[in-house]
Amino acid sequence: MNTVNRNDPCWCGSGKKYKKCHESIDETAAHYARQGCAVPPRCLLKSGTQIDGIQDISGHGVGLDFHEDPWVGFARSADRGLLLVPGMVFTIEPMINMGAPDIFKDSGNDWTIYTEDGKPSAQWEISIAVTESSHGILAH
Repeated sequence: MNTVNRNDPCWCGSGKKYKKCHESIDETAAHYARQGCAVPPRCLLKSGTQIDGIQDISGHGVGLDFHEDPWVGFARSADRGLLLVPGMVFTIEPMINMGAPDIFKDSGNDWTIYTEDGKPSAQWEISIAVTESSHGILAH
């Protein structure tokens, strides 16, 4: 990994300063690499401008119905306005694509998501409960 200073332009080409874009990702990757874990190369990491197509995939509220409000996006944004209150249970469901961010839903089952370019992708679900004093991860 090449060294990038905090105020340099980010290596991903987003035009943002490194400290506002990928610094925390690089620090986390380096932490796990030091522990002997396999860390993906930077070319697999996506910037905010590269995930526009997969921002349609989101987390959701969990309750009486399978998917409930609120819609919980995983791309960081300060203006989402999501208020976390005790008793709330929701999921965060990020999706990472190796290739282009464009996706489509299988019309045969109206459920399975594929990448337009056919390259591998991964999606996972993290379920979270909010309590009076804290929060807890229920499943991941």
